[in-house]
Order: sequence, then structure tokens, then C-alpha cells
Amino acid sequence: MSSQLAKLIDEKVEFLTPRVCSVEDVCAQTTLPIFSDAALSFINALSRAILRNTHLRQFPELIAFGHWMRRRNILSLKENLFQDLRDRCLVGRGVALHIAPANVDTIFLYSVLLSLLCGNINIVRLSSRRSEQLETIVELISNLLKDESHKEVAQRLIVLRYERSDSITGDLSKLADLRVLWGGDTTVSSIRKLPAKPHTSDVCFPDRWSLAVFNADDLVEFGIDDELVRHFANDSYWFGQQACSSPRLVIWRGKFENCRQASEVFWSKLSAAALHFSDDLLAVDYVNKLVAVDEMSIRGEIASSRVNANNLLSVVDFAKDALPQLEHHCGAGLFFQASVSSLKEIAPLLESKTQTVVSEGITKSEWLQFITECKPTGISRIVPVGEALNFSSIWDGMDLLREFTREITIHL
Repeated sequence: MSSQLAKLIDEKVEFLTPRVCSVEDVCAQTTLPIFSDAALSFINALSRAILRNTHLRQFPELIAFGHWMRRRNILSLKENLFQDLRDRCLVGRGVALHIAPANVDTIFLYSVLLSLLCGNINIVRLSSRRSEQLETIVELISNLLKDESHKEVAQRLIVLRYERSDSITGDLSKLADLRVLWGGDTTVSSIRKLPAKPHTSDVCFPDRWSLAVFNADDLVEFGIDDELVRHFANDSYWFGQQACSSPRLVIWRGKFENCRQASEVFWSKLSAAALHFSDDLLAVDYVNKLVAVDEMSIRGEIASSRVNANNLLSVVDFAKDALPQLEHHCGAGLFFQASVSSLKEIAPLLESKTQTVVSEGITKSEWLQFITECKPTGISRIVPVGEALNFSSIWDGMDLLREFTREITIHL
């Protein structure tokens, strides 16, 4: 790192965790063993700090994060990994540079902690966009790192914030053995162009969109449970429907009349459930939805649309031969819908940017048959309603515990 850029970092970068040593000194640390006692102790302490903080109960995504970090879950990850490894040898890659997204406050924290469990040294750059959730969790992390018992982690974890700067990000990239990039296609592409070591590995999470597929015949026969709708609302409205795994498109599978009936009942119930999130949406969100629908109508991408009385929910029937660009969706309760008689009909809608399918009433064997026969280019996970935002160490089709480590083969 040049002295000029080191000065720029001192002047332009806000360090959000204790500066135990310089960035260069942090990067010079050795990696920890995978699932080290130091990492396990720190993550367990962070989980307890979150779950015991009554103020954080207003942020369900942070409570979910705290539950995911519980010792039992982390030890389960360790056990599963070591069962697969047997006598094979995995070590951390080295220095991991994490670029956090601006639109989802907490998702990147999962990958940071997985990287820590893999033994890596971690530099985390946060967006200049602030939120109460993010500031609170960073403060908890910072306070824990001040504790002498977490010294080993404090020497290997830096959280910082700065306005977009190719010079600073580029300088940090040159130190990295691994870059974990969250953001839109443009952000990810621009950072990947910055020089890095020849062996540096990039793990990228660019634009993605998700959908839900409902068995309309079953919903009409057995009814639409209020709890199902509430879970779907959580899947959709947390993070303003901007999470890559939040459904933006709903497909009704079944007989035409059943699809129509199920749709009418479901959207009516969702309109009521969405009231829980009314304080999370701003006036500009409502305007953006109206503009988005008008623009798509002009382009001939939709057949019809409707907006509920409180504007928390907008439903658009799209023309299947002109699928809107769902990765550039404005969120805030805007849903597209269509009806099909068989799963095969949705295959043309799925592309490389399709991430999660939220499924209700479609069996695992049906999905396996669909994947085998139709070979969709997209889809990396299929989950039940209510689990769209549940993080897993396998994300976007990648096993992050393997992506964040390297294997040393020993043939003796």
C-alpha cells in the first residue's frame, strides 16, 4: 500500500471496529484454523448479545441472524463439514475483502462470519447508506472486539465505511486473496475490474430475483391459511421486497378457475397482512410502484394491473411472452402473477438471474422431475413459504464454506 493511499484511508475511511493495528498489519496476520475456538467464542458471544438485547426485537431480521449464530447451529455446520472432509485438509484463503450491499442491511453479515469460521482475515466495507439495524449490529460487534478475550478475532476483522472510491477499493483489492462482492451487476462488474493478485478468488452475489409457485387446486380445496399469508408477507416485505430471495412473481398452477379463485382470496388476505409493514414504506415507494407499472404498460409487458386501497399491494398480470425485468424491480409490494396448468410452462421464465422459488403445494418429486426434464438455467434454491430469507451456508448455488477455503492435498 502506497503512503499516499495509506493517507487517503486515514482521511476518508471511517473505522467502525477498534483499530488494533493498521490495515497492512491486519493483513499480515496468519489465518486461524477453520472453526477455531476464537471464532466460535466470538460468534457465540455476538449471538447472545443480539438475542438478549430487547431493543433489537423490533428488527426480526436481526433476531433471525442471532438465532442462526447460535452455538448449536454453528457446531452443526462444523460437524457436517468435517464429516465430508474426513482426513482432507482445508485452510483459510487468507485476506477476504467483503463489499456489502446497500439494499439489504444484514445479509452480508452471514458471509462475513462464515469467512471468519473459515479462518480468514476479514476487511468489510459498508455502504455509506445507514440504517438503525446496521448501526446497532456494528456497535455490538465493535464492543465485543474491545474485549481482550476476543483479541484474536479483533486482529483479523476490520469493519469500515467510505464513499465509493475505486482507489481505496482497488488498494484493498490488491491485499485480498478473496473478494466477496454483494450488489448489483454494475457494482460487481466494476469491482471485478479492479486489479487484484493473480490467484485472488471472487465470490459474487449480483442481481437476482425470486418467485413463488402455488398449487391453486389445493388452495381452493383446502383453503388459504392466514399463517401461510403471514409467512409470505414476511418473505416479501422485509427489506422492502429488495432482498434477492424475496418473491416478486407469483405463479398459480392448476385449473384456470381455481387459479382465479385462489388468486383473489390470497391477494385480499395479503393486503391485510401487509398493513404490518406500512411504516416501513415511504411515499416515494408508492410513487415508484405507480411509475413502474405505467412504464411496463407502455412497453406492452403487462395485461392488467390492480392496486389495493392502501397502496401497500400492487398486482400485475404480465404477458408471458414479455416478462418484465424482474432483477430491476422497485419492490415495496409490487407483484407480478400468471397462471399455468403445468410446471413445464414456467421453464421459459427462468433464467440465470432466477434465485429462489418459494413453493406451496408442489412436492419435492415434482420439482426434481421438472429440473431433470426442463433443465432450467436458473434456480439455486426451492424453499417453503416463510423460509425465503433464511440464510444457508449454501447460497446462490455455492457452498460458501468451500469457496472461502482452499484444500491442501496430501498424497502420502
